[in-house]
Amino acid sequence: MSKKLHFIINPISGTGKNKDILKKINKEIHSEIFDTHIHFTERANHATEITSKLCREKADIIVAVGGDGTVNEVGQALVNKDCMMGIVPGNGLQALEMDWQGIWEFLSR
Repeated sequence: MSKKLHFIINPISGTGKNKDILKKINKEIHSEIFDTHIHFTERANHATEITSKLCREKADIIVAVGGDGTVNEVGQALVNKDCMMGIVPGNGLQALEMDWQGIWEFLSR
């Protein structure tokens, strides 16, 4: 049985550079393993709405594609939910990158 894999894409994150992501998804995702679905955000908080709905529908994996805002919205909706989150960073993930850098520096002490 294939896993339900959902991509939530902010098409304008990184000044629209996520538009080519569909080609990459179609090329890299194995259809015999994953039942892949694409969702584009249309407004603020739309990623949260989509993610909440997908959790109720028992999605296996939800991947945020975009910047800090998209990742934040998806992550907030997944708190205390039984669903895996993935991140495909857009150009706007500076805050997340800084957080990981700080965590890495702390762990490297």
